[in-house]
Amino acid sequence: MDLKNLTKEIFYLRKQAKELTGKSKEDKLSQALKNASGLYKTDPNDEWVKKAFAWVLIDLCNHCIVTSNVNQANNYFQKLLTINFSPVDDIIEKQKSILRPKFDQNYSEIKKAEEHSKNGKHKEAINIFNELIKKNKLTDLHHESYGWVIYRYVKELSNEISVIQVKTYLKNYLELKNERPSLLHSMILKFALTYSKDHSDFELYNFFKLWGPENLRAEDKRNQLDKDKEYPSLISRILREFVEKDLPYDIDYLIEHIQLDEYPFFDDGLPF
Repeated sequence: MDLKNLTKEIFYLRKQAKELTGKSKEDKLSQALKNASGLYKTDPNDEWVKKAFAWVLIDLCNHCIVTSNVNQANNYFQKLLTINFSPVDDIIEKQKSILRPKFDQNYSEIKKAEEHSKNGKHKEAINIFNELIKKNKLTDLHHESYGWVIYRYVKELSNEISVIQVKTYLKNYLELKNERPSLLHSMILKFALTYSKDHSDFELYNFFKLWGPENLRAEDKRNQLDKDKEYPSLISRILREFVEKDLPYDIDYLIEHIQLDEYPFFDDGLPF
């Protein structure tokens, strides 16, 4: 049996399904599932067979969620969880982490809050999460979503709410169990830097320590290019702020925790 060509056929069916909608899409994915399931029963240890089976199940989960058939989507998801990869397939694991929150009983409320937040209805979004927290219904699965809602809320409404409120929401964010380092975590730090420039009672260094210098991404330590213009790295801007505002900081702590490959030199030629 030529497993390589058979798995290629399954991936081709998936590709065809992407161009379809409704019943036609479901039928095409069902055919792919039938083929993948048959191969998996024949040779459950072949890595490409496992990949083909897993990706068809992921496609079916997403299709069922879009068509509001969450129970069936959950059935496919449970099958997906039974497929073991060694070594772990990071891309498929990422897909699992994206799908998992959608089977939570509060997902409809979370989704509504996310849509409000993305559409500029920041107060409505934050209120939904406040209610979920009040009812003890916010699970770790949705901490990433809540983190993005907090970020957009403080970023867009920082001029309308008090410093105490900003600090409170940032404290709430820091207590979440979302992935770190991450884009969201870095965006929170960027906000804190910008906010501190106009609010002397916001202590950037203390926040940076709570945020965790070890959570800096590689991108945060490199200068960034945008439309052929180069901008200083995030960590350079943070350190420059400490120096220019004469903020108290512990140089030994920074050196120990930031782990820079090279020091970000400023205009005066001196690090920090």
